[in-house]
Amino acid sequence: AQVLSSAQRNQLAGARAEKDLERSLELLETLVQQAPRSPEAWAALSVTREAAGDIVGAEQAAWLATKLAPLESAYLIRYGDLLAGYHAGRLDFDAIRAYEKALSRQGSSAELWYRKGRLEWRTGQLEAAIASFRRYGVLAPQGLDALPRCARLHAQTP
Repeated sequence: AQVLSSAQRNQLAGARAEKDLERSLELLETLVQQAPRSPEAWAALSVTREAAGDIVGAEQAAWLATKLAPLESAYLIRYGDLLAGYHAGRLDFDAIRAYEKALSRQGSSAELWYRKGRLEWRTGQLEAAIASFRRYGVLAPQGLDALPRCARLHAQTP
C-alpha cells in the first residue's frame, strides 16, 4: 500500500470537500493515477463514484482498496455494503464473505454482526443468521427490537 504525501492528502481533502460531483471525480481520478497503490484514494473514489451513480465503478474502486489494504475492515465493509445494496440479492454471498473478513478484524462491531445476520437471513442461512443475531444481541442488547420477529426470539434464547 502507498501512503499519500502531504500534497496528495490535501488533494484528497479538496476532492472530498468539493461540492461539484464531476470535479470531485476528476480530482480523485487524478489522485489514483498519481498514487495507484493508495487504498485511501481508491476508497474515496468508490464513495464518489457511488454518489455519481457509477455502481460498477464504485465496486471496482472498493475492491481495489480491499486488495491494497486487506487488513483494513472499513474497506471490506464498504465493499460488502455495495455488493449487498445494489444487486437484488445476487451478490449477497460475496457480501457475507466481505463482512466475515471484516469481522475477523473487528469482531466487536454490533452493527457489522447485524448486517451479516440480515444477509444470512435473506439468503436462507437461518442458523448462521441466528448465530450472528445472537452475537449482535450480546454486543447491543438494546437493538434486539430491530431483528426480524422470528430471529429476535431465537437470538434471545441461548
